[in-house]
Amino acid sequence: MAAVDKAMERAQKAQRDAAQGQSGLFGLFDEGPRTGRDSSEDLPNVADWEEGERLANEKDVLGFFVSGHPLDKYAEKLRNLAGVIS
Repeated sequence: MAAVDKAMERAQKAQRDAAQGQSGLFGLFDEGPRTGRDSSEDLPNVADWEEGERLANEKDVLGFFVSGHPLDKYAEKLRNLAGVIS
């Protein structure tokens, strides 16, 4: 998520340039997408999200949980409750 803004800016610039017929100095010789990476394309070093934040973001974006469920940490306690249907 830390790199989304920069990626969006680069994509918008590439679209504007393509719409205006702009290309790089050697754009005529490009045969396909670049495979090499330069230092400006490196992703930032950031810490992983905490489980609660990751699950909340999954729910916000997708509408459901993918990597787990908020009640997973209580699964054993829920199994031991009388009258709970699994």
